Amino acid sequence: MNDLSQKILLTTLLLALSLTSCNRADLPGNVIAEVGHQQITLDDFKRAYLPVLLYTDKRDSPETRDEILNFLVNQTILAQAARSLKLDTVFTLQVVQRTAQKTAFTRILYKEWVKKIIPVPTEAELRAAFQKNHHSRLVRHLFFMGQQEANQAYRLLAQGASWDSLAAQTFSDPSLAANGGLLGWMKFGDMDPDFEKAVYELKLLEISKPIQTSFGWHIIRVDEQSQELMLTEYDFSLERQKLNRMIKERHESHLADSVVNAMMNKADLIFHPIIAPKVWTVMRDQVQRLFNADEMVKITRADLHQFEGDLKPLLNEELLRFAGTSWTVKDFLQKLPEMNRQLMLTDLKSATAFLVRDEIIYTEGIKRNLAESAEVKQEVQDRVNQFLANLYLRYKAENQPISHATVQDYYRQNSSTRYQDLDSLHIFELLFIDQKAAEQFKSSLDTDLTIPELLETASASPEFELHDLGWFQGAGYPGPDYYHRLVNRPIHTVVGPLAGNRGSVLILADQWRRHAKPLKEIYEQVHLDAQDDRLSKLRLNEVQRLRTGVKISVNLAKLHAFDWPN
Repeated sequence: MNDLSQKILLTTLLLALSLTSCNRADLPGNVIAEVGHQQITLDDFKRAYLPVLLYTDKRDSPETRDEILNFLVNQTILAQAARSLKLDTVFTLQVVQRTAQKTAFTRILYKEWVKKIIPVPTEAELRAAFQKNHHSRLVRHLFFMGQQEANQAYRLLAQGASWDSLAAQTFSDPSLAANGGLLGWMKFGDMDPDFEKAVYELKLLEISKPIQTSFGWHIIRVDEQSQELMLTEYDFSLERQKLNRMIKERHESHLADSVVNAMMNKADLIFHPIIAPKVWTVMRDQVQRLFNADEMVKITRADLHQFEGDLKPLLNEELLRFAGTSWTVKDFLQKLPEMNRQLMLTDLKSATAFLVRDEIIYTEGIKRNLAESAEVKQEVQDRVNQFLANLYLRYKAENQPISHATVQDYYRQNSSTRYQDLDSLHIFELLFIDQKAAEQFKSSLDTDLTIPELLETASASPEFELHDLGWFQGAGYPGPDYYHRLVNRPIHTVVGPLAGNRGSVLILADQWRRHAKPLKEIYEQVHLDAQDDRLSKLRLNEVQRLRTGVKISVNLAKLHAFDWPN
């Protein structure tokens, strides 16, 4: 989700400064608004409007169109205020402009390289997908990040190792660890294509060899299958359009991967075997600090100088080469602000490879003179306005730091809705000699039976022991995970029988509590949320103040007249 759609979600105050206060005018061409000397076109509006419709719960309507145009007008006002303060001279703006160009080039070239040549799904593909869509399989898997670990687990299984034991060792998620990596009933479209292919090739209870997907490595087992037998041509016709879309999306993804792989193979990216590892080792601590910054694009000249100082002996050494181009360590550092933030933290080698990929696409765009196209210029201007508007607000907010008292007030106002901890349950265990006794007791229970009545029954009956296990907040019992079996059920629901070390067990919870996480544990997050809240209010106040000095003209007839595809 982009910056605009996040702000649409964060605030409902966008209409506070209504377009009704603007002048009505006949604006040229596809211009729908003028803010001072700057125009907002229908193309600008559509670029902002699409992510709002895709990533929020808003739907196309005159009111939503007015709301988004109002946002763009306000953003333009704030960007102009930033320019008046010379904030458009900051070093980071160059990074923003170049990154926006890269994004625009990628979109344009993607249309040519991928979108226009996606294969049309064949009749055979559609019918095969239809059959799989009505042939569900109960799937479980073991997951590994690396092939070596997956191969080792496969060898252990072949030697007779317990699947459930390996799952308990493999998964950090308690649910998957406890249920043997059970993914549930799955059918066509529910899985990664490579994973799905393996699932439908397996016989029941057969264990697959390690399978690689975009997520990692898997060993798969199919426990059960369910197939609908009475399928008709009419059923196929009803699903045809949906299946066509799903298969086309898969073709697009596969084609995109193929294009990128071919491009990178042609570029023949080579890292220096000695210099590259040295650079990434030196950078690691600095990268961690930058990752915790507000935005990756906030890398400043001072940050780059810090990197250059740390890597001074290596600056002029060759780091990598590709497509007839060579980057020294210093060349690489100059492009560091454009690097993917998440990958930068987890895998600097992969992050650098993606940076090279983007540079190849950027170079192709420059060769084709895409930077001079009106479409690219408008998109870059949009991104610059977003950046300058945010920069202006941060500049204003620097004189209004968030105090500890402000954080506490924000926490008190939002603790019951935003910062809820795991539910707490008070759990009892009923221990029986065997499963039959537990089942008989459960079937005889009064649904309104209270804990005191259970205590009285337990004291008078040799059939079971009643144990008060106390309060739980998540799994914590040194045995079966009772908490997760009870947390989503009504209070006093009896669950079981379950197999226990000393017999058969029934469990229930008689009390439930919900409470907020302690502020000291989430202070940093609350502080950031309080800052966002302050910026939202500051944005509204600043727009209201600045708007009085700006001439604004709009043409709502144009805005409402164009057809938006469903």
